[in-house]
Amino acid sequence: MRSAVVVAMIVVVAALGSTGASGSDSTVVRVHLRGFGTPLGASAACPDGRTAIQILTSSGRRAGLVNECVLSVRKLSKPGLDPWRIVQRANQRIPLVGGAVRTKVTQTLTFRRNGHSESRFVGRIVGGEGRYAGLNGVISGGGPGHDGVADWLLRLRFA
Repeated sequence: MRSAVVVAMIVVVAALGSTGASGSDSTVVRVHLRGFGTPLGASAACPDGRTAIQILTSSGRRAGLVNECVLSVRKLSKPGLDPWRIVQRANQRIPLVGGAVRTKVTQTLTFRRNGHSESRFVGRIVGGEGRYAGLNGVISGGGPGHDGVADWLLRLRFA
């Protein structure tokens, strides 16, 4: 399915800001997405596909995989532009230093005829593991893409 491939166009370069997720102060973690992920196929829990996305640190070192479960996809077209926009809902597990974060996110990708695209990510942090257990907050971000290569910056803001 094309939507799963669009979601799979991600490799994450994690540029971690302050990660003192004690819950008393607002903490922001930045995650830089760039490149391609690996589609893993659909499942009963992930009807529109699963994706494993390589995480790299800002120095280029591999740091694990983001696991994404696409729950729904809506593809919109315009004359001469298919797709024009893809809107999908997904659950993510994003491993970070000291644990992992779980999110529920809506991803909106808008395409142009010249091969450029723009993305927007909005959603909630709904828990985590390790030092992120019991935390909540928001996820936001996005950025440009060109010829199938994304350059997106996500911000995880813990409440």
